Amino acid sequence: MKKFILSPLFAPIATIILWGLSVWLIYIFYGDIFPEVYSKTKTNTVPAVVDKGGIIEVITNVSYILMFAAFLFYAKGFLKNDKKTDYFVFFLLAVSAFLRELGIQHWLTKTDSTAFKSRFFLKPENPLSEKITAGLILLIFFALLLYVLIKFTKYLIVSFFKLNPITWSIATLCGIMFLTKTADRFPAHYKKVHFETIDIGYRNFLFVAEETG
Repeated sequence: MKKFILSPLFAPIATIILWGLSVWLIYIFYGDIFPEVYSKTKTNTVPAVVDKGGIIEVITNVSYILMFAAFLFYAKGFLKNDKKTDYFVFFLLAVSAFLRELGIQHWLTKTDSTAFKSRFFLKPENPLSEKITAGLILLIFFALLLYVLIKFTKYLIVSFFKLNPITWSIATLCGIMFLTKTADRFPAHYKKVHFETIDIGYRNFLFVAEETG
């Protein structure tokens, strides 16, 4: 068992099993509340377990708290050597992810639904002050991300093909992020292409998959 846990395949296999199990359990215990017909008002009827304030959101927030606790616990070791910059960069990226989860994109604007999309910056009626604030936050985020990419991309690629378990865990996380973003945006893109709303069953499945991811 220890050998398997330390193998590069542990992270992707464990993630697929846990993710698939969570989606399956939600549909088994909460599938009966899914509407059969898409509401004309486009009301989003979803299982309470993945809705705002549901158990999935609670688990997500608790996980972030545990992550920040780990940052504090290991801070002394990082701050004693030349890894200070790396530590603060990853800490700020973690803070960014947490704020995104809490909905910072909605807090930054009173005139639009979200401040982190191109349409927000292109709309002339949106205040310049909101655009500057959102733009600075995005600029800082992408600067942190660029630092990580420049410093670690070569190492991650080489270590991935050397079957490094940590690198494979990072790759699994990136894969999950890509899939959940795809699930989140697919219904909107489907409507743009086909000029009709995706079937409610598929829409709710994608919603559950995105939230549990």
